[in-house]
Amino acid sequence: MKKLGVLISFYKDNLSANEILSLKRCVSILGNHDLILFGPDNVDLNIYFKYVPEAKTHLVPSHCLKGADNYSKFLLSEDFYNFYKEYDFILLYQLDCYVFRDEFNHWVSQNYDFIGSPFFEDFERTTTNKLIGVGNGGFSLRSPIRILEVLENWEKKVTYKSIIKNKGIFEKKDKVRLILQKFISSCTGYKFHIPYIKLLNVPKDDLMIGLFFSKDLNLIRTPSPLEASKFAMETNCNYLYELNGKVLPFGCHAWEKYEPNFWKNFIFNESGDSLNIV
Repeated sequence: MKKLGVLISFYKDNLSANEILSLKRCVSILGNHDLILFGPDNVDLNIYFKYVPEAKTHLVPSHCLKGADNYSKFLLSEDFYNFYKEYDFILLYQLDCYVFRDEFNHWVSQNYDFIGSPFFEDFERTTTNKLIGVGNGGFSLRSPIRILEVLENWEKKVTYKSIIKNKGIFEKKDKVRLILQKFISSCTGYKFHIPYIKLLNVPKDDLMIGLFFSKDLNLIRTPSPLEASKFAMETNCNYLYELNGKVLPFGCHAWEKYEPNFWKNFIFNESGDSLNIV
């Protein structure tokens, strides 16, 4: 049997009512799996242990997770995935997620390395229905061993073409830095190599893994965007819901931020009332 872990990602010691709802929902639906509190080491965990008393912890120095950029960098580090080498798969669950039913084992059985909600061409702006790949990291399934293998070797797989043609991940300055470093590293046998991640202005773990490692380098196995929408939704939810025959996904991410009017039809508080998220 595969070993599975649910990472409840936190960063503060005061939770909103909807974050508590998200946490309690995670515990009630996914509590049969290992639950791991993942976050900075300077946060009081009492509020979390109140709802997840048996949870394991993965605490890291607070500076590693300070702000979205550092958080994303850490999720692209070997240190992060080394911690979970004993797990076959982990499910990252931020507290702006909501899970509808336990499909963890089903998605693990599909033999993908990474799954998140689909990306649309304009990412967060939702001005198009054109799907370009998978998938948002806030509610995501990851294979620690495979991603660790890729992180250890991906730089030598990068081609000048994959850097130049990349859209949406690398900024122009990133591309210049990467091309120059690849040239220097190649010419010197990697004696003067600087890790590429350190050269990127704002590296995003989900874009790097779900798009660059998967689509551009063909190193990570991901489902089609349509199949991924059965795993999770974040934006253009009504469109995806209709495509899927009005069947809800395994879970969703950022339900308050992007489409609260859609999600309030399906997410209810403990009294069974529709949430006040407008």
